[in-house]
Amino acid sequence: MTLRTRLPSATFFSLSLALAWLAIFLCAPLAHAQDKAIFKKGDAVLTGFSGVTPPTGLQLTNADPLDRSFINTRGVVLQILDLSRMPGTPNAQLADAPRVFSLTSGQIGQVFGIAMDDGLNEDGTRRAPHIYVTATSVFGLNVVAPNASGQLMRMKNGQTEAQWMSGQFGLGLGGGPGAVYKIDGQTGEVTLFATIALNGVENSGPALGNITFDPRTRLLYVSDLETGMIHRLDLRGIDRGYYDHGKNGRAKAGLQPVLFNADKRMDITAPYFSVEDTSTWQYAEKARKVWGVAVYNGRLYYSIAEGPQIWSVGLANDGAFLDDARLEIEMKDLPSINPISAITFDGQGVMYLAQRGDATANYDYSVLARPRQSATLRYQLNANRTWAPKAEIYSVGLPRSHRQTNGGVTLGYGYDEKGNIDYNKCQATIWTTGESLRETDQQRSAETIVHGLQGVDKTLVQPQNLPPLRSWFIDFDGLYSDPEAAGHMGTVAVYSPCVADAKVAEETQVPTDTVYVPSSTDVKAVPIPGGPNITISKWCLPGVEDNKVRCRVAIRNIGTTIATSPIGFDDAASILIGNGAGGNLTLVAVKGDGPEWACSSLPATNLSCQLPGEALPPNKVRYVDVWMDVADLADDPGWRYRNCVKLKHGGEDICVDGGGEIEIVKVGPKTCFDGATCAFNITLTN
Repeated sequence: MTLRTRLPSATFFSLSLALAWLAIFLCAPLAHAQDKAIFKKGDAVLTGFSGVTPPTGLQLTNADPLDRSFINTRGVVLQILDLSRMPGTPNAQLADAPRVFSLTSGQIGQVFGIAMDDGLNEDGTRRAPHIYVTATSVFGLNVVAPNASGQLMRMKNGQTEAQWMSGQFGLGLGGGPGAVYKIDGQTGEVTLFATIALNGVENSGPALGNITFDPRTRLLYVSDLETGMIHRLDLRGIDRGYYDHGKNGRAKAGLQPVLFNADKRMDITAPYFSVEDTSTWQYAEKARKVWGVAVYNGRLYYSIAEGPQIWSVGLANDGAFLDDARLEIEMKDLPSINPISAITFDGQGVMYLAQRGDATANYDYSVLARPRQSATLRYQLNANRTWAPKAEIYSVGLPRSHRQTNGGVTLGYGYDEKGNIDYNKCQATIWTTGESLRETDQQRSAETIVHGLQGVDKTLVQPQNLPPLRSWFIDFDGLYSDPEAAGHMGTVAVYSPCVADAKVAEETQVPTDTVYVPSSTDVKAVPIPGGPNITISKWCLPGVEDNKVRCRVAIRNIGTTIATSPIGFDDAASILIGNGAGGNLTLVAVKGDGPEWACSSLPATNLSCQLPGEALPPNKVRYVDVWMDVADLADDPGWRYRNCVKLKHGGEDICVDGGGEIEIVKVGPKTCFDGATCAFNITLTN
């Protein structure tokens, strides 16, 4: 919308308000129900700009209408959509994705980043995952100040009495630019989870970037667009420390440090501040500006605006940052230099990324990010454990550039030929946020003005699906309006746990007569603080079935009491010999001996499982079977792996080596004299 020349019709805004109130009304029972979660497997959480409320006719007489156009505090900024039913085979059609939950800017302000936790309570019992979202400035920064009569007016520049406009940040919850909000997955209750601060000083206005959850360490990692730091938060919202790429990451690569200047802060009360000039918003310098974050294979991957680039840093068992930062991808082949705002992985060595155009700071709320220049893309991990030098790009949107993404990307389940979701097709569909997704050169009608989501099979990179006709499109608010809008969408996350491969874990009968119970001398017992001694053992079955190796982890309570806290372990496998030696194997399925087990999502290169303490009484043994994918190794004679497991509360790694059962026997003469010809027989036995 371009309010300087045209105000949206009263019908549009009244309809927006009506739909917003209707959504709140419909979602209210769900948000307060204790027996039903607010979302289910396959549902998508997405963020976007709330829109604005225009001035009334009386207000227009004595002032610029834009000065009286405020953020719509009843406009939706976060919603959950039901993606379980698409309209058949994808053919550029609109999909009806019912809204099952929503929040407004009046509740939490403008938000961008999304993360979900593992759905585990402190006692190890299951619950709906909680959702965490970050305050944002990517939809603009808006301030107000009272005029002579005390009425709040919108301001272009800072002044002494300036304050944040209602709907900019979640002021009602005590939030601000550094806020992380928590949405209870069971009840829908929203609370201020944490406020990001550096050495006690809160974010002044640039706000936060993105957020991710690591199931292994059970920590959240969030990027700060002002300081360039990455903070790690526990599930109580306590800040456990931060990582400084500009100082530590760059130094590790031999680059000149780019340090944070604590004196360079946004001040909306200072005359230099302008809502129309992002240089006054005091974002971190591009060389240290971190945005997208995601955890993969025990490392935190993060994007740097300069380049753009993808870096990573290792995470210790307690989630602390290691001193081993490295540059992963120098992105020199992209259509634009726009920053990477979202990162995700499929657990199979593929990284998916989305760019977002720089903020444009338009006073008329129309173009909030530089349009039609951002790509959704992926990189493959090579056998030598480096990333492919060239990105594979997805076509996003029907406009000719096919670069309509707004900076959100995630993976969800696949679908059958009728458009029904298939929970056995894990991480098969890529969803990305975008603008004007169905608009073409020949047509610009109501249902082509789609700002929302595009879904496509993740294998369809260019030149396939060009233009992206084999896609589904979903509008954020169902209004199909604002043809001039750009940058109004945020990011997206789909709740898609992949805890087991259906063919392997659901149909495979886990034998109960092969459970090896170690004696106290086989494995050193590890005491739980204030609880019993626990042993853990690991072994793998010989041979390969369907390109997979099955291993078993068993834990035993050899004490006389019951643990009062969950008992958990971490599991990972590495390649010793063969294709990709030194890297990690992918764990593709897990199945416990009972429903009490709660394990992290697979496929992934590491696995975390927990069992409630009361499920392991004295002398009881409980076990979990894990399947490793060895398809890339099985044809390599002599391949070997190492699979290690460790109790979460301490102790040593318990490792098992296995692989191709190749025996090499070399037989020669008893004595071989110098200068003589000696014959040897070498026998390989499988």
